[in-house]
Amino acid sequence: MADIIRITPDNYRAFEAMVQWRMTGQRQPIDQTLNHHGGNKDNDPKLEQVCKELTRDTFHVFAVEVDQVMVGWIQMHYMAKIGPRWPSGVIYVDELWVHPDYRRQGLAQALMETCDQMRDHHGASQCRLNVTNPHAKALYEKVGYRAQEEMGFFMVKE
Repeated sequence: MADIIRITPDNYRAFEAMVQWRMTGQRQPIDQTLNHHGGNKDNDPKLEQVCKELTRDTFHVFAVEVDQVMVGWIQMHYMAKIGPRWPSGVIYVDELWVHPDYRRQGLAQALMETCDQMRDHHGASQCRLNVTNPHAKALYEKVGYRAQEEMGFFMVKE
């Protein structure tokens, strides 16, 4: 059975272990992953910042757990919009990932449902995302998304 849980400062280390699992392909016990955080936000400025971000009402991270193991996540944020084209803000899905061993079990769809919940929570007019992976595009279409326009560039400035 799968459960969708919100990531908070209290369960962040388990989330961080899952991200490490995605990056390295190696699953390690939570207490041995990314020890640079040490689990104490009072003495780690990076963890303190993570905890601050996780408590913002406009930033949402949810994980899917199977047998009490986090195997995927969705990250999204609410962005206010104004003007005649935008009756209210939008929810942007920034990231969605499910471990390959757990795909095709409805877990990504369950995570996408949290986007609808956050849209309703914020009174947003829509959920939006950018996709380049054709398999992911098929998933999004299956849960009701449609291509609005073809984006030629995704640009970033650091």
